[in-house]
Order: sequence, then C-alpha cells, then structure tokens
Amino acid sequence: MILGNRAAHARNIGSLLARSLYGVHVSGAHHVPRSGPTLLVSRCADVGALLMLKSMSPRPLSVLLPGPLGDLAGDVAGDISVESPYAIGAQIRALGILNGHDMFEPGCVLASPEIVDPGFLITEADPAVIPVEIWCEARGGEPHEWISRAPAPRSQVHVYFGEPARAPEFKVHGRVNEARSASEWCRQFTADHQEMVLHRLGRKATP
Repeated sequence: MILGNRAAHARNIGSLLARSLYGVHVSGAHHVPRSGPTLLVSRCADVGALLMLKSMSPRPLSVLLPGPLGDLAGDVAGDISVESPYAIGAQIRALGILNGHDMFEPGCVLASPEIVDPGFLITEADPAVIPVEIWCEARGGEPHEWISRAPAPRSQVHVYFGEPARAPEFKVHGRVNEARSASEWCRQFTADHQEMVLHRLGRKATP
C-alpha cells in the first residue's frame, strides 16, 4: 500500500474511533487546501493529540512522531519517526512528501515545533503553513490544552485550524540562518493562532 493510501486509511479509522470516544468539534477545516504542499503546525507535542489532529484533518497527512512509536506508525499509518537530536532523516522524508516525491502529488505533513524545527521544511518546500490547536473540556469543566494524556471518554475535544500563510523572505545569509529564521517565524505564527483561540475561549495566555 502506498504512503498516501496508508495515511488516508489511518485518518478515516482514527476519525471513527475519536468520534466514538469524544464529542469532537472542528473549526476552520476549510482553511486546509485540498492540494499542494501543506504543513500543519501544532504547539502540542503529545502523541495522542497529534494523532487526533491527523484524524480530524480534512486531508490525509503524515505526522512527525518521536521515537519508536513513530517507527510503528510509519509502517501502519504513513507517519514519520523522529530521531533526536536533529531529525535529519525524518525531515528529508517529510520534504519528499511535501514535494510529491513519495506520492503522486505534493502532500500534507503535521509537525510540532516542540518535536522538530520546521524551518528546513518551510524554506525547502515553501508549503502553505497552517496552525492548529487542540483543546479539551470535561463535562462541566473549563477548556484546557491536551498536554500529556488523553482526556476522559465523553469529553469534548475542540480542534481549531487557522488560516494558511507562506513564510516571508528572510534577509539573512546562508541556508542555515534562513531555516532558523523560518522556525522562529513559525513559532510566532502558531503563538498568534493560540492567542486567537484563547480569545475565542475567553481566556488569556499564561506568561
């Protein structure tokens, strides 16, 4: 089975499981383009949350996942294992997906800047970059980020896709500096999206 098919089947099965466990609410999914190189970025580094985001994506995607779980998910679901500290091999594989080398057309990748710096992918593939947040809400409780463990069954899970953007030109010398600048831009971009989501939830960012 080719990579794109594995990612699509994993997303479809994951969506059925997620919706059977949680009340899932998705906002802004229309921002994700149906074609072309696309990089979804989430500040969340929890594996379960990243797989939930994959399940809620309107488009099949591959997730950059840390450690041995990434190896297993890669075999089954078309995801990518990240090996510390530089994740060079993982980024090259992700670049192949974004550029369409591993599939019939440019694909979609989900990455957390907390797991791997996205600057290399941004500068080399020039993808549409879309921030995405995931929040949970137990019955009668306050919304909170999905941080280190899955919420209790029947909790409400809210997924917020932001508007796409492309990185600006960075007036720096050298590819390494350009990638670093792109990573910093991406972190700020995702932080701005978090501020928007918090405002929507009636909350303020923690200093």
